[in-house]
Amino acid sequence: MCEWLLAAAGSGLFYVLLLFLGCFACVHAGHLALLGWRAMRPSQKQEEAQKEPPKQPEQEKKPDEREEKEEKPQPVYLLVEKKRVKKKPKYEEPKRVEVKKNS
Repeated sequence: MCEWLLAAAGSGLFYVLLLFLGCFACVHAGHLALLGWRAMRPSQKQEEAQKEPPKQPEQEKKPDEREEKEEKPQPVYLLVEKKRVKKKPKYEEPKRVEVKKNS
């Protein structure tokens, strides 16, 4: 009976190692595929550059647009609430309790 247990343990160990190697290979293959996919597609900067129309020179802009850019930004005010603090309870002297002994 002991031989049967050793054979079962050996085959179990074999299947655990096989499962580990299979998962290891799948994870690394997926990682390499992701790296290759990112390398093959064009970068987002290139896509944006192709989609954007050519910019107009500043001389052709209206005078109103230039004035808007020269304005100073308005100051930003932040509202901050004061943290509320709990009132500490006032403790009085403890009351003395007398215990009567029955004897």
